[in-house]
Amino acid sequence: MKDNSYLWFLLMMQNVINKVESIKYTSILLAHGTSTAESIQKVVNNLAGNYIFEAFDMPIEASVNDINKLVYKYLVEQKAREKGIILLFDMGSLNQMFTKIKHSLDKELLVVNNITTATALDIAMRVQRQENFNEIATKAENYGHYLGVQYFEGLSNKKNIIVSCLSGLGLSKAIKDIMEKSLSTTHQIFTMDYRKLHSYIDNNNEHFFKNTDLIMTTTDFKTNLDLPIVNIYDILDQKGFSKLRMYLQDMGEQDKNIDDVLEKFLKFLTIEGIKDRLNFLNPSMVIDEVETIVKKYEDYYNVQFSGKIKLNLYMHLSLMIERVLLNSDKQNMTNFFRDEKAKEFQSVSKTIFKPVEMKYNIVINDFEISLIYELIENYI
Repeated sequence: MKDNSYLWFLLMMQNVINKVESIKYTSILLAHGTSTAESIQKVVNNLAGNYIFEAFDMPIEASVNDINKLVYKYLVEQKAREKGIILLFDMGSLNQMFTKIKHSLDKELLVVNNITTATALDIAMRVQRQENFNEIATKAENYGHYLGVQYFEGLSNKKNIIVSCLSGLGLSKAIKDIMEKSLSTTHQIFTMDYRKLHSYIDNNNEHFFKNTDLIMTTTDFKTNLDLPIVNIYDILDQKGFSKLRMYLQDMGEQDKNIDDVLEKFLKFLTIEGIKDRLNFLNPSMVIDEVETIVKKYEDYYNVQFSGKIKLNLYMHLSLMIERVLLNSDKQNMTNFFRDEKAKEFQSVSKTIFKPVEMKYNIVINDFEISLIYELIENYI
């Protein structure tokens, strides 16, 4: 009878060993406190029906360095599984935790911050089902914004464009939307808090940004890193726009799409500049009419105005139309258009403005035309 019991015990133990050994990944729970990690571990391992997670409870004052040393010691002693490491912890710097452990052990690594029993259980069940590492990591990104998730070295594992503006995520999102609508690139375009990006740049090297092909900002960065940074306001000048064109062309972008991005940037910046100064006209509507007017000047004189000149013209013309609409006084400027170039500009302008005059029942007088002439005289 004893022999049968011993045999049964061996068979049961072998079954348990086989289940544990079937697990492909080394999974660890880390939490500050006396029993937080162990409590989650007991619940999760019991529900998963297998020993998925090892648990470590850390003193409240434990630093990232302390945690890294403990994890590294455990992984070396236990010979971390070749398929990868899954680390869930409760608080701290996600980027620091990932970088230190990744550099210590060259294996696939998934780090999840702000753990809960529910997220730990979901990962445990996926490990138990032997899902592949990237699938588990990708699913982890969907747990919620309050969680930090990292499973690749660097800022992103995909080719990307970063948009980060000092004035906030609202402006960054607007720029991102323009780029997504105009460009055909398959690059991931994402917005980032300016201070967060600045921190990444200060604390990392070029390798961290290895998949970043362009950073769009509204503020110049002072950095020793060789990064593809373009200030959106610089593209209004030819030099800045040529720099942007070069980066986008290297991504395989077509010239017509790059030109479209610049045009949409100009319209957006114009609307931002005039929306609080127009009392009557709709900025989004008048900008289309203004764009047409500028294009007619370019076509007639066979020129292409720089972004900065266009922005000045867009804003000036938008405000001019409302000014004339609200003030019908006609100033006589017959003495202004004396040379042939000025007279030609006067005549051309009257033709160009005819559709707007008919739409708003106004007359663009010679004084207003003279102001436009002064703005672009040196470029036509």
